[in-house]
Amino acid sequence: MAPERAGKKWYLVEALGFAALVGMYIWKWHEASPQTWWVLAAWLVVSAVLRHDTPKTLGWRADNLWAATRRAVPFFAIASVAVCGAGLFLGMLQRLPAHLIEPRRFTGYLLFACYNRWRLIPI
Repeated sequence: MAPERAGKKWYLVEALGFAALVGMYIWKWHEASPQTWWVLAAWLVVSAVLRHDTPKTLGWRADNLWAATRRAVPFFAIASVAVCGAGLFLGMLQRLPAHLIEPRRFTGYLLFACYNRWRLIPI
């Protein structure tokens, strides 16, 4: 097996492992032991250090930020309307989720969601 193929398989294993870890945090560890968030942060830091990642290798560029934002807005607007429409169709107005009405929980949820969105989906 060529070294390139072994590296690609390791990327897949790492991505699946991180997704499993995030799932465990969301469904089990967050309520049982809220301080376990550092495991996710440590994974990201160790991964970036071992791979010698830079903003450029992650696909982050400041020179095309405005152009990328203009291209992304239509997609996110349509996706937001679709998700909200699906929520209304499925009865979201019957009850408000706790993470949206408790200030303590909302801040943590918002930061977690925003950070993971920008870490996993580079522009």
